[in-house]
Amino acid sequence: ATSEAGNGASDSGSEPDAELDAPPAAPPVRAKSADEPEAEVTPEAAPLPKPAKMPAQPSAWNTRMHSQQYVIHSPSSRAINATPLVHSPSAWAGRPRMVDDEDTKVVRAVKSLLNKLTVEKFPQLYDQLLTCGIRTTKHVQTLIQEVFEKATTQHHFIDMYADLCSLLDEHFLDAPISEDPKFNFKRLLLNECQSSFERHLTPPEDIKLIKDFDERSIAEHKYKTRMLGTIRFVGALVVRKMLVAKVMLAICAELLSDPTPEALESLAALLTVVGPKFDQDTFAGRAQLTGIFGKMEDIVHSPTCESRARCLLQDVLDLRADGWRERRPKRAEGPMKLAEVAQLAAVEQPWACTWSVSAPRQATAMFDRSAFRTLLLELRCSRDEGAAAERLAQSPPPPVAMQATEVAFMWSEVAREAAPVVRRVAFGLVAKLFFKGLTSTGACWDARALVDGARHFARGGLQAEVPALPEIVMRELVPTLKPLKVGGLIPESSIVSLMALAA
Repeated sequence: ATSEAGNGASDSGSEPDAELDAPPAAPPVRAKSADEPEAEVTPEAAPLPKPAKMPAQPSAWNTRMHSQQYVIHSPSSRAINATPLVHSPSAWAGRPRMVDDEDTKVVRAVKSLLNKLTVEKFPQLYDQLLTCGIRTTKHVQTLIQEVFEKATTQHHFIDMYADLCSLLDEHFLDAPISEDPKFNFKRLLLNECQSSFERHLTPPEDIKLIKDFDERSIAEHKYKTRMLGTIRFVGALVVRKMLVAKVMLAICAELLSDPTPEALESLAALLTVVGPKFDQDTFAGRAQLTGIFGKMEDIVHSPTCESRARCLLQDVLDLRADGWRERRPKRAEGPMKLAEVAQLAAVEQPWACTWSVSAPRQATAMFDRSAFRTLLLELRCSRDEGAAAERLAQSPPPPVAMQATEVAFMWSEVAREAAPVVRRVAFGLVAKLFFKGLTSTGACWDARALVDGARHFARGGLQAEVPALPEIVMRELVPTLKPLKVGGLIPESSIVSLMALAA
């Protein structure tokens, strides 16, 4: 009986508890008699495994636990009352809840409204911006800084932010800030323009110290985005007469004083925005502006000018020679309202805008640009000209008015391709679109689109992106057009304009 009592005491877990470093001792365990039946163990009440024995001597961990008075729960011991935790002065939970002052609320409201600002919601959010509590000069300065932050990083919305500044100027003329009788919205805007221009005039010196190539590329991209955004936003403000024209002339003179590649690119961006407005005989500074264009021509013909800067300046000079009329297709679209998007969809995909159930749906085929890019990828991997021709044949001809743009797009995509074999095959497939029998409908593309597409491609400014473009045009594109010339589908002048790229 004594042996069984000892075993029972060991099974009940009193032996490990006795060796714990817990302060109170376990109560005495009643010995089990020999006649007492064994308790039935069910699967739901299966005994827990025995815990591992802890060392007899108190370890450093046990000492630390007892010194901090942690609560220890044991089957045979009572809980020890722990002292309540006290928040440290730097704890987040222990900080008193701060109440935002009036200035903080206004700044937060301004940032929130500018984050939501779009062309579609412009009227509603503009009204909310006027009633969000802007009452001091500091509030207006914060508003201008936030507008500059948005405009310099979101180039598609530059015109929208320039219109916002114009409306704000009219508002503050009617309802000036009461605390400052000398308050002038245009003066604050000019100060911010000058500060932003001086900050981004030259690249930061710490960019060159970045050793990692990816991080350095990201930093250079951020600087370039803000630099061009500042220049374009200033140009948009000058066009809207928010800044005087002398500011534009002073910026041009500053950029030409040190014609670095970054400065020349900024100059091209500024003149592209302000040129159509101020390159007129009625402009008082026309003579000074003409002198700026003359200096640009000298830089273009200078052998020390980099190829990219030369192409950008030449594009501006060509645009001026054409009367500031943009003739090449635009790659990027600006922001539009939902109604404008629906109108554009109705033109490009009329079958998608047929809401009448009774009206028959006339499906007009559209060219799929993504399918053409997939074709180039397949050619790059398989080099199977037959499969590529079959895929291209599945795209019916688009409307005649859009074919010239699509021809210029396809040639540009092929010219960007790195593999010469893929380029030659793809150029040949594009030329075959103007012969009957290639497409699924048997219809060929209009020959006039080929002529206009060649003109768009020649003026597309692709040489800055593809340095080997002259050689590609002469050796790979022009040979595919010779059968079209023999067939009378493309005149000699179009081929000559393409060959001029190789000159």
